[in-house]
Amino acid sequence: MSRGNAVMTWLHFGYLNDPKQWRIRANEARAHAGKITDPEAKQILLEIIDNYEKLATRAEKGLVWDEWRATRS
Repeated sequence: MSRGNAVMTWLHFGYLNDPKQWRIRANEARAHAGKITDPEAKQILLEIIDNYEKLATRAEKGLVWDEWRATRS
């Protein structure tokens, strides 16, 4: 399966508005952040974690999928 197909499968199953999925990704990234010694790389990963948390919050409100779908219509 190509990466594009994997993403579309992910979208198809409604994961965009599933806050649990975003928090799982944040927690996975958090587990790696403590191991990174390069300060710039660590800061980038911490920003990614913060953005996953923001996506989870938006997903709780049902905004992630609705906004993505609106850009495709």
